[in-house]
Amino acid sequence: MPARKIGPKKGVNRRCLVSRTTEDEKMVFSESLLERDFIKLCNCLPTISRIEYQPLCIAFNYRGERRKYYPDFLLTEVDGKKILVEIKPLSRTKDQENLIKFKVGELFCEEKGWSFKVITDRDLYEGQLKYNVSLLLDAKRLNIDIRLQYAIYELFQMFGQIMIKDLHLIFPNVEKGIVNAAVYTLLLNQYCKTDMLSQRINDFSIIEINEKKDW
Repeated sequence: MPARKIGPKKGVNRRCLVSRTTEDEKMVFSESLLERDFIKLCNCLPTISRIEYQPLCIAFNYRGERRKYYPDFLLTEVDGKKILVEIKPLSRTKDQENLIKFKVGELFCEEKGWSFKVITDRDLYEGQLKYNVSLLLDAKRLNIDIRLQYAIYELFQMFGQIMIKDLHLIFPNVEKGIVNAAVYTLLLNQYCKTDMLSQRINDFSIIEINEKKDW
Protein backbone atom coordinates (compact mmCIF):
# COMPACT_ATOMS: atom_id res chain seq x y z
CA MET A 1 0.00 0.00 0.00
CA PRO A 2 1.56 3.37 -1.04
CA ALA A 3 2.33 5.81 1.77
CA ARG A 4 0.72 8.61 -0.24
CA LYS A 5 -3.00 8.52 -0.96
CA ILE A 6 -3.36 8.28 -4.74
CA GLY A 7 -6.56 9.79 -6.06
CA PRO A 8 -8.05 9.93 -9.58
CA LYS A 9 -5.99 11.65 -12.25
CA LYS A 10 -7.29 14.12 -14.82
CA GLY A 11 -6.55 13.74 -18.51
CA VAL A 12 -4.57 10.79 -19.83
CA ASN A 13 -4.52 8.09 -17.17
CA ARG A 14 -1.12 6.42 -16.94
CA ARG A 15 -1.90 4.66 -13.68
CA CYS A 16 -1.79 0.92 -13.79
CA LEU A 17 -0.93 -2.25 -11.93
CA VAL A 18 2.06 -4.14 -13.30
CA SER A 19 2.52 -7.85 -12.66
CA ARG A 20 5.50 -9.04 -10.66
CA THR A 21 7.34 -12.34 -10.92
CA THR A 22 7.80 -12.83 -7.18
CA GLU A 23 5.47 -15.14 -5.27
CA ASP A 24 4.67 -12.71 -2.45
CA GLU A 25 3.92 -9.69 -4.64
CA LYS A 26 1.76 -10.18 -7.71
CA MET A 27 1.10 -6.57 -8.71
CA VAL A 28 2.82 -3.21 -8.24
CA PHE A 29 1.18 0.17 -8.75
CA SER A 30 2.65 2.71 -11.17
CA GLU A 31 1.63 6.24 -12.16
CA SER A 32 3.55 6.72 -15.40
CA LEU A 33 4.92 4.84 -18.38
CA LEU A 34 8.43 5.33 -17.00
CA GLU A 35 7.44 3.71 -13.71
CA ARG A 36 5.68 0.88 -15.54
CA ASP A 37 8.76 0.15 -17.65
CA PHE A 38 10.99 0.32 -14.58
CA ILE A 39 8.91 -2.42 -12.95
CA LYS A 40 9.26 -4.51 -16.12
CA LEU A 41 13.03 -4.07 -15.94
CA CYS A 42 13.03 -5.19 -12.29
CA ASN A 43 11.14 -8.31 -13.39
CA CYS A 44 14.23 -9.22 -15.42
CA LEU A 45 16.55 -8.89 -12.43
CA PRO A 46 16.56 -12.03 -10.24
CA THR A 47 18.62 -10.07 -7.69
CA ILE A 48 15.45 -8.09 -6.84
CA SER A 49 13.24 -10.02 -4.43
CA ARG A 50 10.70 -7.28 -3.62
CA ILE A 51 9.54 -3.96 -5.04
CA GLU A 52 7.29 -1.52 -3.16
CA TYR A 53 5.63 1.56 -4.64
CA GLN A 54 5.90 4.83 -2.68
CA PRO A 55 6.54 2.86 0.52
CA LEU A 56 7.39 5.76 2.82
CA CYS A 57 7.22 9.48 3.46
CA ILE A 58 10.32 11.55 4.25
CA ALA A 59 9.47 14.78 6.09
CA PHE A 60 12.00 17.62 5.86
CA ASN A 61 12.35 21.37 6.34
CA TYR A 62 13.36 23.68 3.51
CA ARG A 63 13.67 27.43 4.00
CA GLY A 64 11.41 27.31 7.02
CA GLU A 65 8.75 25.28 5.27
CA ARG A 66 7.75 21.74 6.26
CA ARG A 67 7.68 19.45 3.24
CA LYS A 68 7.08 15.79 2.43
CA TYR A 69 8.84 13.59 -0.11
CA TYR A 70 7.47 10.25 -1.32
CA PRO A 71 10.18 8.28 -3.19
CA ASP A 72 8.81 6.15 -6.02
CA PHE A 73 10.11 2.68 -5.17
CA LEU A 74 11.91 0.67 -2.52
CA LEU A 75 13.74 -2.37 -3.85
CA THR A 76 14.87 -5.25 -1.67
CA GLU A 77 17.60 -7.47 -3.08
CA VAL A 78 17.91 -11.18 -2.31
CA ASP A 79 20.82 -10.43 0.04
CA GLY A 80 18.66 -7.99 2.03
CA LYS A 81 20.14 -4.75 0.67
CA LYS A 82 17.69 -1.88 0.16
CA ILE A 83 17.63 0.59 -2.74
CA LEU A 84 15.38 3.65 -2.69
CA VAL A 85 14.56 4.71 -6.26
CA GLU A 86 13.23 7.92 -7.80
CA ILE A 87 11.99 7.81 -11.41
CA LYS A 88 12.29 11.06 -13.38
CA PRO A 89 12.55 12.13 -17.02
CA LEU A 90 16.11 13.24 -17.73
CA SER A 91 14.79 16.68 -18.69
CA ARG A 92 13.56 17.25 -15.12
CA THR A 93 16.56 16.04 -13.14
CA LYS A 94 18.01 19.57 -12.93
CA ASP A 95 14.83 21.18 -11.58
CA GLN A 96 15.50 22.83 -8.23
CA GLU A 97 12.61 21.04 -6.53
CA ASN A 98 13.84 17.66 -7.70
CA LEU A 99 17.45 18.36 -6.76
CA ILE A 100 16.24 19.07 -3.21
CA LYS A 101 14.31 15.78 -3.14
CA PHE A 102 17.31 13.86 -4.44
CA LYS A 103 19.49 15.28 -1.67
CA VAL A 104 16.86 14.47 0.96
CA GLY A 105 16.68 10.91 -0.37
CA GLU A 106 20.47 10.52 -0.28
CA LEU A 107 20.72 11.75 3.32
CA PHE A 108 17.83 9.52 4.41
CA CYS A 109 19.47 6.46 2.85
CA GLU A 110 22.86 7.27 4.39
CA GLU A 111 21.24 7.13 7.83
CA LYS A 112 19.47 3.85 7.03
CA GLY A 113 22.45 2.17 5.36
CA TRP A 114 20.53 1.99 2.07
CA SER A 115 21.39 3.12 -1.46
CA PHE A 116 19.60 5.91 -3.34
CA LYS A 117 19.27 5.98 -7.13
CA VAL A 118 17.65 8.30 -9.65
CA ILE A 119 16.53 6.40 -12.77
CA THR A 120 15.76 8.37 -15.96
CA ASP A 121 14.26 7.59 -19.34
CA ARG A 122 17.81 7.43 -20.72
CA ASP A 123 18.61 4.60 -18.29
CA LEU A 124 15.44 2.68 -19.17
CA TYR A 125 15.44 3.15 -22.93
CA GLU A 126 19.15 2.95 -23.68
CA GLY A 127 19.82 1.07 -26.91
CA GLN A 128 17.64 -2.04 -27.34
CA LEU A 129 17.09 -2.68 -23.63
CA LYS A 130 13.35 -1.94 -23.61
CA TYR A 131 12.67 -4.22 -26.58
CA ASN A 132 14.73 -7.08 -25.14
CA VAL A 133 13.17 -6.81 -21.69
CA SER A 134 9.68 -7.09 -23.19
CA LEU A 135 10.82 -10.08 -25.25
CA LEU A 136 12.04 -11.96 -22.18
CA LEU A 137 8.94 -11.18 -20.13
CA ASP A 138 6.62 -12.32 -22.93
CA ALA A 139 8.49 -15.63 -23.06
CA LYS A 140 8.10 -16.17 -19.32
CA ARG A 141 4.31 -16.21 -19.66
CA LEU A 142 4.54 -19.27 -21.93
CA ASN A 143 5.73 -21.59 -19.14
CA ILE A 144 8.20 -23.44 -21.34
CA ASP A 145 8.90 -27.08 -20.45
CA ILE A 146 11.69 -27.19 -17.86
CA ARG A 147 13.18 -30.25 -19.57
CA LEU A 148 13.77 -28.29 -22.77
CA GLN A 149 15.29 -25.43 -20.79
CA TYR A 150 17.67 -27.80 -19.04
CA ALA A 151 18.65 -29.52 -22.29
CA ILE A 152 19.60 -26.15 -23.77
CA TYR A 153 21.37 -25.16 -20.56
CA GLU A 154 23.50 -28.31 -20.79
CA LEU A 155 24.51 -27.35 -24.33
CA PHE A 156 25.62 -23.92 -23.08
CA GLN A 157 27.65 -25.69 -20.40
CA MET A 158 29.23 -27.96 -23.00
CA PHE A 159 30.07 -25.37 -25.69
CA GLY A 160 30.25 -22.13 -23.71
CA GLN A 161 28.28 -20.18 -26.30
CA ILE A 162 25.81 -20.98 -29.09
CA MET A 163 23.97 -18.95 -31.72
CA ILE A 164 20.20 -19.26 -31.39
CA LYS A 165 19.76 -20.39 -34.99
CA ASP A 166 22.08 -23.34 -34.31
CA LEU A 167 19.74 -24.50 -31.55
CA HIS A 168 16.99 -24.76 -34.16
CA LEU A 169 19.12 -27.35 -35.95
CA ILE A 170 19.85 -29.24 -32.71
CA PHE A 171 16.13 -29.43 -31.85
CA PRO A 172 14.49 -29.95 -35.31
CA ASN A 173 11.30 -31.41 -33.83
CA VAL A 174 10.65 -28.38 -31.62
CA GLU A 175 9.07 -25.23 -33.03
CA LYS A 176 11.58 -22.41 -33.46
CA GLY A 177 9.42 -20.10 -31.37
CA ILE A 178 9.44 -22.57 -28.48
CA VAL A 179 13.23 -22.97 -28.67
CA ASN A 180 13.60 -19.19 -28.68
CA ALA A 181 11.25 -18.84 -25.71
CA ALA A 182 13.27 -21.43 -23.77
CA VAL A 183 16.44 -19.41 -24.43
CA TYR A 184 14.70 -16.17 -23.40
CA THR A 185 13.54 -17.81 -20.17
CA LEU A 186 17.11 -18.93 -19.43
CA LEU A 187 18.28 -15.37 -20.06
CA LEU A 188 15.58 -14.00 -17.78
CA ASN A 189 16.70 -16.33 -15.00
CA GLN A 190 20.35 -15.46 -15.71
CA TYR A 191 21.52 -18.99 -16.53
CA CYS A 192 23.00 -17.50 -19.68
CA LYS A 193 23.74 -14.01 -21.01
CA THR A 194 23.92 -11.92 -24.17
CA ASP A 195 24.21 -8.30 -25.28
CA MET A 196 20.94 -6.69 -24.17
CA LEU A 197 21.87 -3.10 -25.05
CA SER A 198 23.37 -2.72 -28.50
CA GLN A 199 21.20 -5.13 -30.52
CA ARG A 200 17.80 -6.75 -30.50
CA ILE A 201 17.92 -10.42 -29.57
CA ASN A 202 17.35 -12.49 -32.72
CA ASP A 203 18.21 -15.85 -34.30
CA PHE A 204 21.76 -14.67 -34.93
CA SER A 205 22.39 -13.59 -31.33
CA ILE A 206 25.21 -15.43 -29.56
CA ILE A 207 24.14 -16.71 -26.15
CA GLU A 208 26.80 -17.48 -23.54
CA ILE A 209 26.74 -19.57 -20.39
CA ASN A 210 26.64 -17.59 -17.15
CA GLU A 211 29.42 -19.25 -15.19
CA LYS A 212 28.39 -17.44 -12.01
CA LYS A 213 25.06 -19.29 -11.75
CA ASP A 214 24.50 -23.03 -11.58
CA TRP A 215 21.25 -24.83 -12.32
